[in-house]
Amino acid sequence: QSGDIILLAGKGHENYQEIKGVKHHFDDFEIAENALTLNDNPSEENLAIPIDPLMLDLLYRSKLKNSEHESVLTSVSTDSRSIKDHSLFFAIKGENFDGHSYLDEVLAKDGSFAIVSMPGTNHYNTIQVSDTVIAMGLLARKYLSLFNIKKIALTGSVGKTTTKEFIYNVVKQHGLTLKTLANENNHIGLPKTIFRIQPTHAYAVLELGTNHFGEIKHLADICQPHIGIITNIGPSHLEFLEDEDGVFREKTALFNRKLEAIIYPGDDSRFTIYKDKGISFGLGSQNTYQLKEIITREGKNFIQVNGVQYEIPTPIPYYALNATIAVALGKVLGFSDDSIQKGISEDIDLGWRMKMQESNGRKLIADCYNANPTSMLAALKYFLEIEPGKPHVAILGDMLELGEKSDEYHKEIGAFLKTHRIKDIIAVGEKSKFFESVHHFDNVDQVLDSGILESLDKDAVILLKASHGIHLEKLLGRF
Repeated sequence: QSGDIILLAGKGHENYQEIKGVKHHFDDFEIAENALTLNDNPSEENLAIPIDPLMLDLLYRSKLKNSEHESVLTSVSTDSRSIKDHSLFFAIKGENFDGHSYLDEVLAKDGSFAIVSMPGTNHYNTIQVSDTVIAMGLLARKYLSLFNIKKIALTGSVGKTTTKEFIYNVVKQHGLTLKTLANENNHIGLPKTIFRIQPTHAYAVLELGTNHFGEIKHLADICQPHIGIITNIGPSHLEFLEDEDGVFREKTALFNRKLEAIIYPGDDSRFTIYKDKGISFGLGSQNTYQLKEIITREGKNFIQVNGVQYEIPTPIPYYALNATIAVALGKVLGFSDDSIQKGISEDIDLGWRMKMQESNGRKLIADCYNANPTSMLAALKYFLEIEPGKPHVAILGDMLELGEKSDEYHKEIGAFLKTHRIKDIIAVGEKSKFFESVHHFDNVDQVLDSGILESLDKDAVILLKASHGIHLEKLLGRF
């Protein structure tokens, strides 16, 4: 039960417990293993170390209105619906909701506190700060410093989540590992990940995302990584990062600090400035870790890195570089080739990123989470190589957050589509008009109402690819 103390003792080799002459299956090893993995990345869990309100007073240089309160805080949340007794609530103002509107409900819970930014909040147990998001990051940084854990932070234009999953599978072979869940890679998500940390965690694999200048520095300041990794630089989030040089400046902010190791894409000449400071990966012979061979068979890729062969559980060829990063990190951490192979061969869960499934004879490739010119072209090239004798249908939506060059990048995809044999192209969104498809819809609802999906070939290979804001995932139930 929760709170029990367990002592492992005895011979250890028996996998049963005998009670009144009856043998029941009971394996010490299984019980210990289950206990160690039970709290691996819990989504809802009390803080491992409760927070004393005095820490908040000192951290925010404030004074609690109720200075006589003796409670400690056992959980942190930004969602008023999850608040329980002895919780710390950060009142964050978002696009649709303002956390300050729920303070009465939050502070009705016994021993709860709130961090607020609105002046004149007439509640006990509140501390006012200028920015509750920044305040949450400060507490997360302080809280993380209480734990002895090796922190690995990664960012990049594409492939962050794929690389994170490969790295996680490799690192967890050597100790319980905390990782970023879903899209918790921003100034709110990173603290949420940190507050899930447990004393048993030996490693943390933290994904850092950005769409504005200064965000990578802010996130790195919070997590204070030991090792920094950049997957690549490409045209993403250009609405605020302007161009690829802007993306490069923003992403490399991760390297502008004292790190034990940096791992970077050595095929990109912009990273030459890190040649004497870091470890490179890529296809070129100049790289510290060179990916030299990719063989696809039986739904898997077999890759060779520095002469050692590794098996990865995906047939998608451009995931090979992501796996190479995990190999490089494993070697930096001193792991054996066998250990790295064991981790890298485990299945990876990428949600709606290049998810392949069969539906009524059709083969679906769903990549509905994110899209930019680099990932769009890579997905299309892979899609065209699958069972070329069958009809291919591309359902493509807008690539969002590309700034002033958005039209130009969508036209480039349109030019690619013209030169390749695709039976049907269904375009969804405002910018997708540049794909010059016969079938164009303003939104997903129009596609659903049109009945066009029901007319597709029964043996078609279908790609769904767009930024998440287009919501192509709504189509998946109609095939």
